[in-house]
Amino acid sequence: MFEKRQYCRIKCGVGGTLKFRGTTYRCRIENLSLAGVLVNIGDARITDIRENDRCLLHLNNENEGWQITVEALIVRHLFGFVGLKFINPESETITSLETILERENHRTPEMSKDILYCDSYKESQLYPML
Repeated sequence: MFEKRQYCRIKCGVGGTLKFRGTTYRCRIENLSLAGVLVNIGDARITDIRENDRCLLHLNNENEGWQITVEALIVRHLFGFVGLKFINPESETITSLETILERENHRTPEMSKDILYCDSYKESQLYPML
C-alpha cells in the first residue's frame, strides 16, 4: 500500500551539500517539502549511502541571500538521487523552508507545473494534505 505524503513537494533547483560519514558531496535539490527533499548528487557510482543513515544537508542560495542547514535521515538512494526526511527541524528552519517553498511555487506563471505529488492545486499549498 502506498503512503500518502503529508506535504506536497515543489520543484526546486537550489544547490547545496550533503555530508555523511565524514564525506561532503555537492548536490542539487530536485524537489522540496516541509518534511524532506530529493537531492541529486550526480554520481550513481557512490555506494556507501545507506537508508537510515543520518546526514547533514546544507542549502545555499547566494543570489537570494539565504542558507539552511538541517539534519536528515536517508530514506531512499537510487542512481545518484537521495531521498531525505528532515529530523526535528527547528522552528526557524521550518519558517525558512515555508518561505523558500512559497517563492519557488510562484516563480512561473503556471504554478501547478511546479507542484509534484499532489491530487489537486488546492492541496498543493504548504499545509498538510487531507
